[in-house]
Amino acid sequence: MQAGKSRTQSGKLNQLLGKLLCRNLEERTFFRFSSLMMKQDRTFKLKVYPSLGMALVFPFIFLINNFHGSSWHQIGQGSGFFYAYFSLLVIPTALMMLRCSSTFKGAWIYGAAPIQQRRSIFSGALKATITQLYLPAYFLLSVVFLLLFRWTIIPDLIAILLTASIFTIICSHYCLGESFPFSEPFDAQPSTGNFMVLFLFLIAGLFAAAHAIVRAVLPGYGVFIYIACLLAANLLVWKTGLRGKD
Repeated sequence: MQAGKSRTQSGKLNQLLGKLLCRNLEERTFFRFSSLMMKQDRTFKLKVYPSLGMALVFPFIFLINNFHGSSWHQIGQGSGFFYAYFSLLVIPTALMMLRCSSTFKGAWIYGAAPIQQRRSIFSGALKATITQLYLPAYFLLSVVFLLLFRWTIIPDLIAILLTASIFTIICSHYCLGESFPFSEPFDAQPSTGNFMVLFLFLIAGLFAAAHAIVRAVLPGYGVFIYIACLLAANLLVWKTGLRGKD
């Protein structure tokens, strides 16, 4: 009974997120479909969930190594919150698997359904990836980092979240290509997957470097300028970044 209640609440949350994040009914449909597949496909979870663990563990490993012997006060005065960028590891790992499913033979539905814009399939799936896989790791890290570094890092955490949104579009071109979500068997995964994840994480490192430079050059208000730029970039990449899928 408790499990049924939990599933009902989860379904309502997905409906709410779909209404908030998706522009039309078609995109909301694929958002819900992708969210459901991520939750129910056991093989998918076994391959993706370890990356969630790494995204949560790596920041603290680096914090401990770099601030060994320091007091909590000294750590809180530093810039260790930049290790939250390790949460972006979840995105390329998840998107490498997004094309795969244990029930890939059901992919014929993409050709049979009256889909007006193919990009809605991809945008719905990408938004589901962010909400179902990235945000849990991000919010957990954010809570811990806020306890360590206090409320002054809230703008920096917002910048990291906006970066994750842009990074998702970038990764989708390398990880998905023209393949529909959940349309291939897991053994069809390319052997170069790990190298691709490493390459994309280096791109994430460029965002982290830009964030750090802005903070150093324009202390105080620079991060707000950076957030404004990221907001504009988000509007641009989500509007134009998936046009090639149609």
